[in-house]
Amino acid sequence: MKYPFVLKTSMEIAAPIEKVCATLTEPESVKILFWGSELVTTWEVGTPIAYRGEWEGVEFEDHGTVLAFDPPHLVKYNYWSSFAKDELADLPENYQTITYSFEPSESGTTVTIEQDNIRSAEVKEHSEQNWQHLLGAIKSMLEVPA
Repeated sequence: MKYPFVLKTSMEIAAPIEKVCATLTEPESVKILFWGSELVTTWEVGTPIAYRGEWEGVEFEDHGTVLAFDPPHLVKYNYWSSFAKDELADLPENYQTITYSFEPSESGTTVTIEQDNIRSAEVKEHSEQNWQHLLGAIKSMLEVPA
C-alpha cells in the first residue's frame, strides 16, 4: 500500500442481509446506485471487475480484481479509477481495496464499507461522502415504511 489514508463507514439498513448484499453486487441495482455504471464481473475470486459508464460527459472505466466473494457476508475487490489517470498511473501500487461487510443486526443489516490506499485527506473525505450517499440510497431503496 502506497498511500496512508483509509476510510470506514457504516449504516444500519432495515432489510435482510441478502437483499442489502445484492444491491451492491447485482448489475441492475449497481446501475441505479452507482450513477448509471455498468458492472462487469463474474464475482469469481481472481477474475476482473469493472465499472463502466459516463459521468458529466466523460466516459470512464474503473477496473480491478475480485479478491473475496462470500455473499451475503463479504465482498472485496481492488480497483483503479480512470478518473485518477492524470495523477495516478494504472499500476498495482495505485489500486485501492474496497471491502463490503454485512452483519445481521436487530433492525436488519449493518453494512460497512472500507476503502484503503487513498492518496489524500481531501480524496478520503470525497469518497466517504459518496459512500454515505450510496448507503443512504440503499436504505431508501430497501426500507419499507411501517
